[in-house]
Amino acid sequence: MNKNIKDSLKDLKNYIPEDFQKRAQDLAKNPKELFLLISKADKKAHSKKTRKAFDGLWEDLKALFRLIKAWATLDYNNVQWQTVILGIMGILYFITPLDAVIDYLPFGLVDDAFVLTYIFSVIRSELEEFKAWEETKE
Repeated sequence: MNKNIKDSLKDLKNYIPEDFQKRAQDLAKNPKELFLLISKADKKAHSKKTRKAFDGLWEDLKALFRLIKAWATLDYNNVQWQTVILGIMGILYFITPLDAVIDYLPFGLVDDAFVLTYIFSVIRSELEEFKAWEETKE
C-alpha cells in the first residue's frame, strides 16, 4: 500500500466523518449505488455556486468522477484500491450538505474544496495517469 495514501486516510479522519471510509468501501462494491452517488455529485458540481467555488478544482473534480466510473465499469484498472476509496470518500463529503461547514451557508463549500484539494494532492499521480489513459482512447 502506498504509505502516502494510507497516512492520508488517517489524516482525513480529522475532517471526514468516521463512517465515510466504510461507506466508501461499501459503495465501491456496489456499482449501481456508486453511479447514483456520482450522478448526485455531478449535478451538484454543475450548480453555479459550486462552479464558482471550485473554479480551480473543476477539471480535477470532473476527472475524479470519470476515474471512479471507469474503475467501476472495469474500463480502467490501473488504480490502487486505496485511491478509489479516497476518491469515493471525497465525493461523499462533497455531496453531504451537513459537513464541517454547512453547504447552504455563504462559504459552505470552503471545507469541501479543502478536503478535495487535499485528496487531489494525494492521488495526483494516479489522476494524471488516468487523464493520459483517457487521451489514448480518443
